[in-house]
Amino acid sequence: MWRSPFDLSGKNTPPAFDLKDQIEKIYEKIEPLYKQLHSYIRRQIAGIYSNPPGLTKNGPIPAHLFGSVEGGDWSAHFEQTKPHDDQSTLPEDMLFAFHTQNYTTKQMFIKAYRYFKSIGFPSLPKTFWTNSHFARVWSRDMICNPPAALDMRDGNDFRVKTCAQLGMPDFELAHSLMAQVYYQYLYRQQPLLFREPASSSISDAIARVFAHLSTNPHYLYSQKLVPASHLDIKDSLIVNKLYKEALENFVKLPFDIVADTWRFEQFENEIPAGKINDRWWELRTKYEGVRAPEPYNSTNLDALMHNAISQVHSPAIKSLISYVVQFQILKSMCPAGTVLSEGCILSEVTTEKLRETMKKGSSITWLQALEQITGSAQLDASPLLEYYEPLADWLRNTNEVDQTVLGWDGDGTAFTAEEIPKPRVGMDSGSGILSEDRVAFPGLYTLEIGATVNCVPGNPADSGFGDGKVSSCFETEWCISEFMRYRYFLHA
Repeated sequence: MWRSPFDLSGKNTPPAFDLKDQIEKIYEKIEPLYKQLHSYIRRQIAGIYSNPPGLTKNGPIPAHLFGSVEGGDWSAHFEQTKPHDDQSTLPEDMLFAFHTQNYTTKQMFIKAYRYFKSIGFPSLPKTFWTNSHFARVWSRDMICNPPAALDMRDGNDFRVKTCAQLGMPDFELAHSLMAQVYYQYLYRQQPLLFREPASSSISDAIARVFAHLSTNPHYLYSQKLVPASHLDIKDSLIVNKLYKEALENFVKLPFDIVADTWRFEQFENEIPAGKINDRWWELRTKYEGVRAPEPYNSTNLDALMHNAISQVHSPAIKSLISYVVQFQILKSMCPAGTVLSEGCILSEVTTEKLRETMKKGSSITWLQALEQITGSAQLDASPLLEYYEPLADWLRNTNEVDQTVLGWDGDGTAFTAEEIPKPRVGMDSGSGILSEDRVAFPGLYTLEIGATVNCVPGNPADSGFGDGKVSSCFETEWCISEFMRYRYFLHA
């Protein structure tokens, strides 16, 4: 039952897709990049924690050193380990454009809607705009998370429900949700039984593709959301962006394999009763290069720390499939020679296959949908690796210079003092992406008269008042006066 949505097996029919074999092939293909990333951050962690006990230069990393409860999220160490100190001003420039052009959260969705219309998608019913919720309504109770695209099943009523705020993150969200709405809208003519995506993995992959394309510099420039300086992206910024995404998403792919391998072995009674926890950590060490913290207790059930095991009652492998497939779809729609990490500009012609596939809903299998969009019914990690190629090149060069050991099956040799990098000063794990909720009185300038601070719509320095300086900065962020270049009055 758990595998059937992916291997297409039935009660009396054998699997049409060797799921286990295909997933192992994906792992074999991504393993070199994963090991490069693992080797790099292992050495960086030695510097962050001053060579902590249990961490070696050729062994697995103790799970508690990643800065997350279960050791499955590495992004807590981004600021302290990022490849370059350069910081992109894209989020700040977009936020400035939203405020100076008097955007509302609904207008971000209108922008996304016009984007889809420009590449061949049809008009949505007027009820979409009247029935959807784009921002939090404070006069009523609302469940803001998760954001959702809703099909009311009458063939005409489609909605989104989200508590969006102005900023780059929710601009991406707007394009992602609109992609899901259009999937629902295009298959509305199908019989009720087939008014579903071919697979939740396919739907998620499509949504991720459009979220990524929404940050293409040429698209943003054409919409007057960023200055022309963003059209020439520095290599260091690309590497930093890919590194952050790798820590947030790519490193979770081996965990998805671990979660379902362990779960299916449990279902099939292949794990002895007293070895359940031992097997969990065997698999995590084998695929992820992560080991249990000390002291270790085999009678615990550490797998339950993970939401993918204790709360999400569906295969974790669907996330892996979705993540791999999104790059196959992205590559199939972008022109030859496109740098996938930057995205591309689509057209009505390049989205034709996608639209035709979306119209069929679940009347076709996810493999048929994948083949119709990309021309292949096989999972292929090559586009994913192409996407991460700038980061992979940087990691290979850096690890070679630092002479780090790849893999985690060594004899447990400790780092020497000379091998440990110096920790970076003044870095933390705070997000550098601003959104509207983190700016008080957005778009207004600060005017100080005596001990009184006022927020005014124009720059008082233009009239000879004030010094144009910000009043304060976030404790966990860099100083806005240095990086943002625009004067906002911020929460202290």
